Amino acid sequence: MKNLLMLIFIAGLLASCIPKSTEKHYEDADIIDPPPEIIGKWQPIIFFGDSVEAKKIDDWVFSKDKIECYDDKKRKGILETHFFKIGDNLFCDTFPGDPKSTFPNGLNETWVMHINPMHILTKIEVTKDKLVMIPLHIDAIWKALQSNEIKIKYVGKKDNYLFTDKPSSWRKFLEKHGENKDFFSEKVRYEFKKKHNEKDALTAPSSDK
Repeated sequence: MKNLLMLIFIAGLLASCIPKSTEKHYEDADIIDPPPEIIGKWQPIIFFGDSVEAKKIDDWVFSKDKIECYDDKKRKGILETHFFKIGDNLFCDTFPGDPKSTFPNGLNETWVMHINPMHILTKIEVTKDKLVMIPLHIDAIWKALQSNEIKIKYVGKKDNYLFTDKPSSWRKFLEKHGENKDFFSEKVRYEFKKKHNEKDALTAPSSDK
């Protein structure tokens, strides 16, 4: 078990391509149920700005408070989710779920990104057939921190820093910068295509109406 925990710790340090926070990004009053069109199975199309459609990654399953995610090695991970709105913008805070869900087949890459354990913020754009999750751009945020354009408490250095500020600071940041396409850059987006078929009927909203 000690070796396994050490492996998780090292993997978490290496998975530094997306900014992370020790604190949640939302205040409880801002939490909402996810839009109904999000619930169901989604086929991964783009991961971190790169096409993964040819890799045929297993569908991600979105429910009210969890995401069942997979990587290109068919490793499963469970992320706990909180959807929230600031103004007209929809966001999602994800946090690593039950570690037992990912251990049997190895460490799922997306699950590992949240260790040890950390919150990740994404901006959500969803239609009936397309879901886009846009994390903070690590380089753009770093430049803004160094120029004092944004003031959020953190520790660490370029390419490997960790936010430590409270939810109210994140609310102020999102009120001001939620539309910023440099901070939330499509270059690092995750994109999914909705699965519509009889097999998914129990988990996905009907598209017949």
